[in-house]
Amino acid sequence: MIFALLTALVILLLGVVSMCQLLSGRRTSPPCGSFVTVNGRRLHYRVIGGGPHTAIYLHGSEGSLNDLSPELAEELGDEFRLILFDRPGHGYSQSARTTDDIILANMECAREIVNRFGSFPVLVIAHSWGALPALKWAEQYPEEIAGVIVAAGWFYQQPPRFLQCVSRTIAGPVAFTTWLVLAPIRKFVLTRLAERAFAPCSPDPEFVHQCTALWLNTPAAIMSVIRELTIGYSPGVYLQAAQCGHGCEFLLIAGAADLMVDPEQHTFRFHRHCPRAALVVIHGAGHMPIRSSFKELAPHIMAFARQYYQPGAQVTIWHGPAADARKLVLRYGWNSTAYQTLNARMSHWFSADLEAMTAFVTRFGINVCAGPPVCSEADLPKVTEQFTAYTRQHRQRVCFFAVEERLCNILEHTRKLHRMQIGSQPVWDPSDWAEVCKTHKSIRMQLHRAYNKGVRVEEQGVAPPPQVDQLVQCLQDWQSRRSLPPLQFLTEAVPLELLTDRRLFTALQHDRVVGYLAAAPIPLRNGWLIEQIVRSHHAPNGTAELLVNAAMTTFAEEGAEYATLGLAPLSLVAEGRSNSPAWLKLFTLWMRAHGNRFYNFGGLEAFKAKLRPAAWEPIYLVSLDRQISAREILAVASAFCAQNLISVARHVIVASIRQETQQYLARRRPAVQKKSAD
Repeated sequence: MIFALLTALVILLLGVVSMCQLLSGRRTSPPCGSFVTVNGRRLHYRVIGGGPHTAIYLHGSEGSLNDLSPELAEELGDEFRLILFDRPGHGYSQSARTTDDIILANMECAREIVNRFGSFPVLVIAHSWGALPALKWAEQYPEEIAGVIVAAGWFYQQPPRFLQCVSRTIAGPVAFTTWLVLAPIRKFVLTRLAERAFAPCSPDPEFVHQCTALWLNTPAAIMSVIRELTIGYSPGVYLQAAQCGHGCEFLLIAGAADLMVDPEQHTFRFHRHCPRAALVVIHGAGHMPIRSSFKELAPHIMAFARQYYQPGAQVTIWHGPAADARKLVLRYGWNSTAYQTLNARMSHWFSADLEAMTAFVTRFGINVCAGPPVCSEADLPKVTEQFTAYTRQHRQRVCFFAVEERLCNILEHTRKLHRMQIGSQPVWDPSDWAEVCKTHKSIRMQLHRAYNKGVRVEEQGVAPPPQVDQLVQCLQDWQSRRSLPPLQFLTEAVPLELLTDRRLFTALQHDRVVGYLAAAPIPLRNGWLIEQIVRSHHAPNGTAELLVNAAMTTFAEEGAEYATLGLAPLSLVAEGRSNSPAWLKLFTLWMRAHGNRFYNFGGLEAFKAKLRPAAWEPIYLVSLDRQISAREILAVASAFCAQNLISVARHVIVASIRQETQQYLARRRPAVQKKSAD
């Protein structure tokens, strides 16, 4: 009885707190537009501008009509009658009936609002989940659409069946319970959600305030989000029509660092199958490019709206810190991993008084840096000290991964340094490659094997969408045969739509992609890092060698002086100096002895060695001031993992057991067959 009373009291208290938050939010962020009843629902809308043409904005899940950048809305309003409205169940609009198809209901509301306050054909601007009703509209009524602009689009959605069942049956109780539970932590959760949406950019304070006031503020809003995120959808019907020459013009906008909706799984995938869709990719932007990068986007959006945009065009924009980091890499990039510091999920720290940058990810309170700071050689000691001081201010520690001898030699004169050799990397002078092939029969034999099977290699800048699709299939095939899940940090797959300064060599057999090689520049050494060699399972023997040969030959013709295939983990071919603790040395020896169960370290080293490098260079993990600890090893491992460490460990253990079982059965089979024959 007492427990029941306490439970009721807690529920009542949470309900009162939630209602107070709701009223406070509506008082500080009142409706900015008018209300209209559409299909039995009271919707909140706003009209900006009075141009001869009409545009409508469909916000994402958990959003509102305030999500569109005010500056961008004002610029559109100069030429369009821009209609913004809170979709059913969001902001100040009533939710759709639970029996309605949620995508269809949103589309019908948008059509009716345009019919009342605008005119057809209409320019549709959609963000995130708003892409689904926009696609449904383009699929069913293409004659009503002048064009579709989709930012950070959510195009493919196929949740597990049990979630769809939950959405249809108990979404109401789940939404009400969530609304109550969120009461004491709503502001914290929504602030973090807004920060994640804007990352790596800093969120707009006004936007954060609107989020905490209007997002998930009622059970109806939470139920709308649940229904939207648990409905299945695929744009297959529309894409079939588009490939036959029908459909609307699309402008797709993607933030390369989007943490909410993976661009590879949604925007890039849709772009490959929609031949007339133009693509704008923004380095340094996340899930909210229409607010964080509106200055860079406005010319492209206006050009598309005026129908001046070339169908199928592809544009890359470098925004904010990412643009500054790229300039520094192209000016001071000396380390072989310098260009990889621009990978999408990196954080960047910039020196206040020097031209310097450090790329890092934070795990377990440790800033794991992607190589040494990018700056002039003379500034390395000072920049390292500045970044270390910055780290301490945030009560964190720092370690540098994939460091070469240059940084160690410079820092050892100024401070105590702890380093552990994590592997070796092979290096070549590309001008000597022809002689290497001439003097080593094994390399020539592998090249001839691929030639004789009809394999040829082409270098490509921006591959046409059909071929990009083949390249992605090749990558997925290659990843499916790895014992580790896809990795991040310095080893994440090169985004094929984001090559920019990278180079791509494609292996083709009878016009079918069987492999590719991606290389990144090492500007200060006039060199290239061959960072990825991918082969499909049906690639003939010698395909990888043929790709390397094509790349090396091209580098030599262009006068490059340095080339490397990157780190061979755990390799000790290059004799480096380590002063790591005894337990770590024992752990490294154990990994060298047994690590092939988890990853083919030995095979990777053997492949690089058979290409006869001119030399091997040691690569280190460096810690400043204190010994390398187990926490730093875990932080480095976590930096590479796309999933959490426990999930990756489970995946690796299962793969290892499967591999050991297969090898044991393979060894037993001849003995069993011999015994049966006897």
